[in-house]
Amino acid sequence: MAGKSQRRIAKEVGLARDTVTKVLSQPEVMALLQEYRTEALALARPALIYLGNTLLTKTGKVRTRGIDWKMCIEILKGTQVLVNRMDAEITQKPG
Repeated sequence: MAGKSQRRIAKEVGLARDTVTKVLSQPEVMALLQEYRTEALALARPALIYLGNTLLTKTGKVRTRGIDWKMCIEILKGTQVLVNRMDAEITQKPG
């Protein structure tokens, strides 16, 4: 159910949105989600290293063939290296 909205989860499993909200806010579920986030964060550095090794030649030039650019972009989005324009504008607004 990762990445799905509570509304979509409710529809798929046939429960009310309030019920889905209650289940997802249970301490056990929150702890499990935190564990998954920790595991995902541990994968970020190896993924970036792999990305760098895949994108660059031994001399440091960017490869032009055989690159899965969609995967590269998704890895960078997931690590929040790439943010959309609206997020960037919100972050840069003086507080």
